[in-house]
Amino acid sequence: MSRTTSTINVSGEVYSRDIVLSVAHRLTSVADFEVSASDGDFVVKFESRDSLTSNESINKAFHNMLIDECLRDKLRAETEGIRNLIVAQSFSSVQLIDVRLNDADYKSDSLGFSQPDPSTGRSHV
Repeated sequence: MSRTTSTINVSGEVYSRDIVLSVAHRLTSVADFEVSASDGDFVVKFESRDSLTSNESINKAFHNMLIDECLRDKLRAETEGIRNLIVAQSFSSVQLIDVRLNDADYKSDSLGFSQPDPSTGRSHV
């Protein structure tokens, strides 16, 4: 059975190049992909690697994974700060997070941030 090439047009306004490439990479076990740019959009050409997987099912999987990858990208961006702190803490020989704040109430100012610094006389806030 000869392989047929199918094409998916992906909006460059909705999806980034990295997301399109990531999705194509995730599906390389079932299809061969070629991604190109055209007028700010992406043209994704693919062929199924075997006769058991239809191009229609790959097309549907590609579109579903575009949405999935967008959400993953958004989550990565939203959690980058805390992820970096966790990584820094794991490789640090000192405690980066003040353990006195574990049970602190934000209303009590347990570390005295609202009080002037004794050495400079300036407020912390």
